[in-house]
Amino acid sequence: MLPVTITEGCTFDSMSIARLDSSDLSEEYVVFYYTLSQTMQDLSVGLDLENDNVLAMFISKQSALVTRVVMADMGIATVYKNADTKQVVKSYTIGAVRLKSVRKRLNQGNIKTSSLLESIQLEFDNAKLPVEVNHGVYLVKQYISDDNSICYEYQVGVHETLENLDFSADDIEEERKEVQASLEGDLSLKVQKDEIKEVIPKFVYIYKNLDGVLLYTFSINTSEMWVE
Repeated sequence: MLPVTITEGCTFDSMSIARLDSSDLSEEYVVFYYTLSQTMQDLSVGLDLENDNVLAMFISKQSALVTRVVMADMGIATVYKNADTKQVVKSYTIGAVRLKSVRKRLNQGNIKTSSLLESIQLEFDNAKLPVEVNHGVYLVKQYISDDNSICYEYQVGVHETLENLDFSADDIEEERKEVQASLEGDLSLKVQKDEIKEVIPKFVYIYKNLDGVLLYTFSINTSEMWVE
């Protein structure tokens, strides 16, 4: 059922079995192909499978697939391409030996998986900010607050205050609803929704003007999300 949108700007396009350039040219890999927008590249979206703890998390979440790959004595590779140019922007190759080793250590309890918050923090640390997310709107800061809320701070390309802008409380509430719908439709979040609702109380969005003056803010409680 591919391609499928993982999140806005990130698409899981296809899979294949292939031989890749490696020290063992006879080794085969299950290859996952993704495309990323420039914004998603700057935000460093994508699992860093060079990190053993991140790889362990992937193995635990994809245990059935990894078991089959290990039984076939194959490796796993992820390839990320630029959505516009189709050029490869980054890739990770996990050979059969390392895959088996990390899986064995995980099953023996000798390695821990990255938690949801740790994986989010890793992406935040690797992001290249500021990044333009909309015309004249830049994401300038993203962080996990003391209460484990996920916070995003934006700079809007104006000097005016909210009172001088044609943007009402109803407009802010409409934007809040649109962002919530986008979050709920995000496949990468949806597959982790139970853990998200357990450990993350809310998503917080903060908008400031060019002078650093707060324009408006809103939050989305995770308890409101994915309600059947």
